[in-house]
Amino acid sequence: LGIYECSEVVGVNHDREESAPQTTTLYPAYPNPFNSFTSLKYNLTKPASVQIGIFDTHGRQVLDVANHQLRYPGIHTEIVNANSLPSGSYYAFLKAGDLQEVAPLILIK
Repeated sequence: LGIYECSEVVGVNHDREESAPQTTTLYPAYPNPFNSFTSLKYNLTKPASVQIGIFDTHGRQVLDVANHQLRYPGIHTEIVNANSLPSGSYYAFLKAGDLQEVAPLILIK
């Protein structure tokens, strides 16, 4: 049993604008390579209609992960279920407002 003194003041910032990400970004998929399931994490700096599709190496869309879903500023995660796809290389394509980003995916079954 002891007595501790703490003279440091700690606060919490409730201002959503300051805590919002500074850039809209698509992070690398995790895990990658993956077996059936992976997650895609992305930041938004402003509200946007988000589209996320998974494309094969021929440019054909093989999965629709998010289709015109309104998302607010902050960090978001989408789970990709690739159970129906064969092993191979794919690309996750994120379109959010005027941003378009691509992340490589490797599916190993």
